[in-house]
Amino acid sequence: MRILTVFVFSGIAWSHRISTQSKTYEEESNSEHLGDEAEVEAESELPDVQTLTDRILMRECLDTHAQAFPQRMAEYGVHMNEADSDSLRSLILRFWSLQDQKENHLSNYNSLTKIFHAHRDAPVRLWKAEMKNISSFINSQGFRYRRAVSYCDGGGALQVRECITDQAKEFGGAILPELPALVGRLLELEAVAVHSPPGFDRPALKKLRNVVSAGGVNLRRVTNKCKSKDHSYMQEIVAHLDAQLRSPAAEGRACKEDPARDFCPEGLNILVNRPINAKRGSAAFTAVYFGSWPFLTVAAPLVGGLIGAMEGGPAGKVSGVAAGNFFAHGPIPYGAPMGAVAYAIFSVGPRTCMCFPRECVYSEETSSCVISKDGHSVGSSNPFANSVPFMSTKCVPSVHFEKTCEMQNCDAADFMGRLTTESELFGKVGPQPDGGVYNCMSTSELSHDSLLVDTMLPGEIPNTPEHRNRIFEELGVEPKPDVADASQ
Repeated sequence: MRILTVFVFSGIAWSHRISTQSKTYEEESNSEHLGDEAEVEAESELPDVQTLTDRILMRECLDTHAQAFPQRMAEYGVHMNEADSDSLRSLILRFWSLQDQKENHLSNYNSLTKIFHAHRDAPVRLWKAEMKNISSFINSQGFRYRRAVSYCDGGGALQVRECITDQAKEFGGAILPELPALVGRLLELEAVAVHSPPGFDRPALKKLRNVVSAGGVNLRRVTNKCKSKDHSYMQEIVAHLDAQLRSPAAEGRACKEDPARDFCPEGLNILVNRPINAKRGSAAFTAVYFGSWPFLTVAAPLVGGLIGAMEGGPAGKVSGVAAGNFFAHGPIPYGAPMGAVAYAIFSVGPRTCMCFPRECVYSEETSSCVISKDGHSVGSSNPFANSVPFMSTKCVPSVHFEKTCEMQNCDAADFMGRLTTESELFGKVGPQPDGGVYNCMSTSELSHDSLLVDTMLPGEIPNTPEHRNRIFEELGVEPKPDVADASQ
């Protein structure tokens, strides 16, 4: 049976590896949930910037949708005063903050124990209960959150809608002058249809779709084209971040910063390690978890019969087929463990010399959390190397153990509050009263305007480690360089 298990799993895993590698980034869908983090050598993890970028852009779409919700509903006799409108957005923000706290809490467990703690830990139960209450209240106000997520994922993002409108202007101006206006109205009705207000005329929506289609606009094709452009924008962000993580590495066998290039960003150090891709790992888990039963239903009896025939002839073949059927249909919960192994295989990339996160540790001297150089790294020449963690992350006290700190993604609430009275940035930076050290900066009080997903800083200045260091200086963040020059 051990041979059978390994053989079948290897077939699933390798077939998925081939299909996964053949897919482009554009073919992967947005996700509101971060994947499990995978352990890598030197006990360091690379922030999964693709997943974080997707999440932030999704939330940008949802926030835009929530802002327009009261006005859209008013057209159908559903009126919200300003206080209710502000309350809706505040509750959605609170929902995201609770979601972030829950996932940060559970990220400290491995994939097996996480399932247990997701149902048993008291803080998680409280967060989930509040999230459920918020969802119920939002739903009672007519805002269909889950549908809005699907809408944003399917082409409802602001950038996609603007692209579709521009395409209609380019195509329809000469053929049908009113076509751009009709497309704009159609997009607006599609957004309203997400929430199905009383009196919404779906036949009229269908009729308008037919009119636009008759005018020569294939809305599905145009939407896919504009989604591709939106994904290109996301790829630009990911490439911008990836360059900051990879460009400092010097050529040659020694893994160190090249003094002629940029240094590693704040909170990172040069290291040979294995970067992770949680989206690819999650896709592998899903494919194996849900694909294992139909695959094994056919493959297990065949493989079992083949092995049985090789070992015991015709009688062995019968026994092998029976064993294969038992394995495929029996009580063995193979889906989850096989999916977990697939996640571990496909979420980890090849060993690479690049900038990886530093350690988040507890300091007895300051009785607080601090950033510390990884013991396997030669360090960095960045003067703020140990001052703060990487963008959109925080090093905070653990809720599980005393005198222990853990790296987490910034919560939605961490981006609120202007940094200084004259600053154009919001959030939390540097040591905080809770004993943590933060790097949660945004150009607004919302997470989707995080510096993590912006290639430019206020003033049209490139968002690079060198220019962010100037912001740290202006905010009075204490420089904490590595003792030794990493270029030596």
